Amino acid sequence: EDPVGGRPSRTTRFVKTINDIAAKVWEKYPQADLRMWAYLDYRELPDGVRPDPRFKLYYCPHGRCYGHRLDDPSCVRNVEMLNLLNDWRKLLSDIYIYEYLNCTPQLYSCSEAREAHDIRLYHRMGLIGWKNEASFSDSRFVNSKPYKKDVFPSNWQWLYLAGKLLWDPSLDENAVLEDAESKYYGPAYPAMREYQALRRKLWNEHPNHMGYPTGDQRRPMLLDRPGSKEKLLELLDK
Repeated sequence: EDPVGGRPSRTTRFVKTINDIAAKVWEKYPQADLRMWAYLDYRELPDGVRPDPRFKLYYCPHGRCYGHRLDDPSCVRNVEMLNLLNDWRKLLSDIYIYEYLNCTPQLYSCSEAREAHDIRLYHRMGLIGWKNEASFSDSRFVNSKPYKKDVFPSNWQWLYLAGKLLWDPSLDENAVLEDAESKYYGPAYPAMREYQALRRKLWNEHPNHMGYPTGDQRRPMLLDRPGSKEKLLELLDK
């Protein structure tokens, strides 16, 4: 009867059910690699039952803020999500993070610094994997939806950096981005370096949240800083 997002919590029933199913599988296939989810209305901890410790867990912070790092103590949404993740870590040792940045239209946002911080945080916590959805404009898996746009053209830096850091979290994100963007922009790089630096400064210094269910509350406000629009256009012209 514990309400989660306006719904009753189903975690206890969910864990009892998958424990029963998994026991039958492991009896016949002891080495089976089985995974469970902690997702939305069955993400709260179960009451009176524990998941079998052989499970690997996908923890889904659906509803976290992607404008702030996950361990930012000033972001109430992320404090709650991180505390819950740490509670699950007491139950299961092998945990993946299943991110939902793509659930918010994040086109042309600047998630690089936040993503670099979070990936290193997950590495220190001992998480074993990172997953994020990506949408493609020519996808045939779902019916066309206005907000399901191709994220790659305007967010390639974020995706490229995430791929690099998942292999080696110790990499310096600024050096990775400088190497990639200098090759991408070629002779235009000196002006575009200033342009991207200003974009990221405006983004990283803004206090607003971003992420489901409130959408992107940050990007629409970035040009409110006096002179920012004019400076960005000047650098693009250059």
